[in-house]
Amino acid sequence: MANIKGTDANDVIMISKTTNNSLSGGDGNYILYSGEGDNSLDGGLGNDQLYASNTTGNNSLKGGSGSDYFNINNSSGRNLLDGGSENDSFSGSNTTGNNTLNGGEGNDYLYIYHSSGNNLLNGGSENDRLYASNTSGDNTLKGGTGDDVFDISSSSGNNLLDGGLGNDQFYAYSASGNNTLKGGSDNDSFHLSAPSITPSVLVTQTVDGGTGDDYLSIDYGSFTTEGITSTFDTTTNQGSITAGTYQVSYKNIQQLDIFGTANTDTILGSNGNDFLFGNDGNDFLAGGKGNDCLCGGEGTDTFAFNNYNEGVDSLYDFDPIAEVIQVSSDGFGGSLAKGALSTSEFTIGSAATTDAQRFIYDNGTGALFFDQDGSGGTFTQVQFAQLSNGLSLSATNFVVV
Repeated sequence: MANIKGTDANDVIMISKTTNNSLSGGDGNYILYSGEGDNSLDGGLGNDQLYASNTTGNNSLKGGSGSDYFNINNSSGRNLLDGGSENDSFSGSNTTGNNTLNGGEGNDYLYIYHSSGNNLLNGGSENDRLYASNTSGDNTLKGGTGDDVFDISSSSGNNLLDGGLGNDQFYAYSASGNNTLKGGSDNDSFHLSAPSITPSVLVTQTVDGGTGDDYLSIDYGSFTTEGITSTFDTTTNQGSITAGTYQVSYKNIQQLDIFGTANTDTILGSNGNDFLFGNDGNDFLAGGKGNDCLCGGEGTDTFAFNNYNEGVDSLYDFDPIAEVIQVSSDGFGGSLAKGALSTSEFTIGSAATTDAQRFIYDNGTGALFFDQDGSGGTFTQVQFAQLSNGLSLSATNFVVV
């Protein structure tokens, strides 16, 4: 076993052996290269660069104080990388062992790429960036405190991401494993997309926003085999969005942004202000509570409302030639007959002029109102939707369920 200690100057230490080595950098700025065997590299003080490439042993790389850089490539062993204090960078690619990367204090960058091992990435304190993209193992990424960024895009393993404290960002584009993403406290954002290649079995992305004001964006634009079905429970604030064998199960999300498939989609919003885009196909969009933005895209779409007082939804591309506004009889006063809306229950203008009129479209502003008792009572009309102005809207554009 070789025991090598550097000086207080800037040393370059190169090891290319099959034995077990212990390398200590001292107090200067060092570049340390390690070969095979079980190696222990301690950078000590200063800004260090520690490399463990083409190794089969189990390596321990400790940066100590200073801003350090760690690199492991083509390694099959179990590697421990400990950044210590200050701002550190970790890079690992084409590894098969189970690696542990501890950022420690400071703003750290932890990056694992094309790895088949089960890796643990600990960001530690402050603002860290943790990447495990294009990996096939089951990775655990912990942000700790601070505003952290996580990315497991194009991964195929079952990953656990824990944001901890701070305003965190999560990215899981085209991830095909069963991943769990936990936002923790504060305001977090989650960005997902369905893989272009359909998973052979059902995979679920489990998203928990935790406390705070959290945002979830899901893009199904590349999913070509089936349309979206979705559920949402307004009491528990939990929902699911499924297209074929790709599912997202979520809770504690305050804002949804969903981009649909080219097929027929059923997309339900949350309790917050959501953006729902149907894309191609004949889609069903229901914003639910909040002031939502609904865009049907191509196809003949249905825009649904459960209640007249859940907010004002904007219908950006409503086409009165063929598209429909669906309203709930129970949620709109309880007296509407189910089926097609009667001609006497609709008018164009700024207010109802008869007792029978229930829906009022102001073609000057595009506002769509509901009036429970028309012109004859004390109910004040309520705007529940915003359309483009100047549309040729009529009673035939409404259906009551």
